[in-house]
Amino acid sequence: MGTIRNHCRKNERIKKNINGFIPIVIGSEANLLNTAFQQSGIKFPKTQKEAEEFLRGEKVQQVIKYFKEKFYNTGYMTTSKMNGEQKALDMFCQKKSSIFIDSTRLVHKVQESDLKNVGLSRVPLFTLTKEEYKYKNVMQGANINMFYSSEKDEMLASWLFLKTLTSQDNLINLLNAEGGLNITRQDIFKKVENKIKDPSNLDPITVEPNTLHFISLEYAYNNQKTDDDKQEDKIFFETPIFPNSNFLRTFLAELFTYTLAIDQSITEDALKKEIKSLCAQAATRIETN
Repeated sequence: MGTIRNHCRKNERIKKNINGFIPIVIGSEANLLNTAFQQSGIKFPKTQKEAEEFLRGEKVQQVIKYFKEKFYNTGYMTTSKMNGEQKALDMFCQKKSSIFIDSTRLVHKVQESDLKNVGLSRVPLFTLTKEEYKYKNVMQGANINMFYSSEKDEMLASWLFLKTLTSQDNLINLLNAEGGLNITRQDIFKKVENKIKDPSNLDPITVEPNTLHFISLEYAYNNQKTDDDKQEDKIFFETPIFPNSNFLRTFLAELFTYTLAIDQSITEDALKKEIKSLCAQAATRIETN
């Protein structure tokens, strides 16, 4: 928690010299919040009813308030939506920010830019917990394709697409492509391991060493998720899937944007009430969808 704030403070001098410089730029509001919730030990909802209670929870509201007060109001952080027309990626590539938090699928975009000496790191610690905290990274994948439908043909099409998407050949193609990163199959893990141990090995993964693409591959492998639920120190995690769970993700992104847009001059108590009201509205929308 101290590390990221210290980084922002060090960038105050740069901020004064470069018009529009903001240390941290966020590509996905929902992923940022989900990661912060996980880092802070807040359990994710597994049902629609739990999602309502989740949004009304004081700890969830405290995390949202934390970002508003400590990062957005102080000029340390922004998002594409809060920064007008300029996208988060463009800000980073134009050196108007020094930390870009988004999906690894954008690694190739950064690699294609004019930026030099770019590194890849786990998501910084964003947590209110002072005693214990853990680095966490949200992981998304093929399960996003799945949906609930009463039409058997639609469900069959979804399953067939998922089968194709997660096939060994397709995953290798994704790994070798500029914009893909997926190493969730054990047989792919072995091939990735061989590539990392011997970068000159071109069969079947052809990712070039000494590139940001290769670094991202190595990072994902070294921090791979395990199926052992008791291993709490694992970095990668997934958010539970349940009927209409996609609405929760959408509402979190909207909720975060609405909160950041709240007048900075209001009192802390007034801010808490505003956030509580926004969360209650989101919970009601979850209930009625």
